[in-house]
Amino acid sequence: GGRPPYGYRVEDGALVKDEGEARCVKLVFCMRESGHTLQCIADEVNAAGYRTKGGKAFSRSAIQNILTNERLYRGRLQYNGREYDGNYEKIL
Repeated sequence: GGRPPYGYRVEDGALVKDEGEARCVKLVFCMRESGHTLQCIADEVNAAGYRTKGGKAFSRSAIQNILTNERLYRGRLQYNGREYDGNYEKIL
């Protein structure tokens, strides 16, 4: 239940990669790996026209939320302290 993570949408009860949001996720991780600050990344994705699922501009905390979900974007889920392969398309 609930809102799907940024980069995905739900179709027929399954997580499906949202191509537009997935491009943003890739940009966020690429910029972070290049040493950019959270604010710099937020400024860049906002300038590129990306918006959060709620339609708002990205903040530093929204960027941090994406970065803390790296396992999810690499196709791994965590449940009860254990990690599992996800049954959905990876973004990273």
